[in-house]
Amino acid sequence: MRNLIKITCLALVFLFVFNTTLPAMAGSTEQSSGEKMLKIGVASAVVIGVVCLIRSSIVNGKAEKLSRQGDAFAAAGDWERAVQAYTEAYEVKPKDKDVTAKLENAKVQAGAMLIRLGDEARQEEKLEVAQGYYRQALRYLPASSEARQKLDTLSQELALVYYRRGLSYASVNRWVDALREFEQAYLLTPQNAEIASYYQRAKAEANHDLPLKAILFFLNNTN
Repeated sequence: MRNLIKITCLALVFLFVFNTTLPAMAGSTEQSSGEKMLKIGVASAVVIGVVCLIRSSIVNGKAEKLSRQGDAFAAAGDWERAVQAYTEAYEVKPKDKDVTAKLENAKVQAGAMLIRLGDEARQEEKLEVAQGYYRQALRYLPASSEARQKLDTLSQELALVYYRRGLSYASVNRWVDALREFEQAYLLTPQNAEIASYYQRAKAEANHDLPLKAILFFLNNTN
């Protein structure tokens, strides 16, 4: 509302100057060309100034609205949406120190929240869910040694889970399923020589089984 009042006042000032300056220029036949050019310059400057002020008012209004949305999300503890709102406000008005400070704080809070959620999921042995939370935390806090360390430790645990599943499938010659599990383990711990060895073997065995599986699939569907 305040921005609308400001814009209205600026528009009225512009109209006043426009209506008083230009008629005076048009009605005066004795004015020198220099005086006329001066008045035209003044009128042009007023127009440009009003346009700039209106634009600034609109930008400020949009940034304030987005910042208030971020404040509401932050008050509710919804830090991820607060980050989104503050980010949009920052993009509209990047030099606003208040918005910048709120955005940085929201990122810290969002990262901490996601680390806590990851810890809770890990305690419940939902390792893949915990992995997702730690990765999200690093999006907000890419320099967080805590989130990085937790994710690295969890990756080792997950790799062992995938590896054991792969061994279970391999023991009954289900090499396609074994390959899927060994691949997950290998992507998490490519430096592990034992996992890398089983991964390569599973790829070879799975590729060897594919022609036979294709023939069996064709025969079963034909019958």
